[in-house]
Amino acid sequence: MGTVLFLVLACIVVLLTVFAVYMLVRILQVYARARRLETMRGYETILYAALPKMSPDDILETLLPDPDRKALEEVLLRMGDEGVDDMKKEVAELYRLSGFTQARTRQLRSRLGSRRRGAARSLGRIGDPGVADELAALLRDPRREVSEAALSALEAIGASEALAAVAGEREERGERGAGDAAAARGGREDAPRPDGGSGS
Repeated sequence: MGTVLFLVLACIVVLLTVFAVYMLVRILQVYARARRLETMRGYETILYAALPKMSPDDILETLLPDPDRKALEEVLLRMGDEGVDDMKKEVAELYRLSGFTQARTRQLRSRLGSRRRGAARSLGRIGDPGVADELAALLRDPRREVSEAALSALEAIGASEALAAVAGEREERGERGAGDAAAARGGREDAPRPDGGSGS
């Protein structure tokens, strides 16, 4: 009887310990998320105040010399989403100087489709015309969600030349396909009937 009671108590202790560890992990996650949001708000305040007055190089060198990179990238992407015209070019330049453009451009060549899609979305959000060629190369990606993400990014960037080339290629394929279909129909119509008559 004593052994059974001991085992029950031991199980309860183990369960309570597991629950306590789980709660501790959750608390730490919430705390880290709150700190990240606080950091992002600070970066956002700094950037909106400094961009009209300082160059992107000076901002990174003097105001954000050692930033939380994940927080900074998310702030820049949000600013890219907002599309403030008088700061759009500076935001894209900050993204490039921070190394994010290069990192995302490398991910466009990843073997993982999800990574290629995510990189295309990020580059579209930041709106840097300098990556239009790399994004255009993804329009022929075998995975549809990747090519669609690349197309959306090009539209967001306003890469008119790349989009015109895509439209021309699709139009050409459509005309060729229509011509082939018409030829096939014509061939069937002109084929002699079994009773010796013609299709007309």
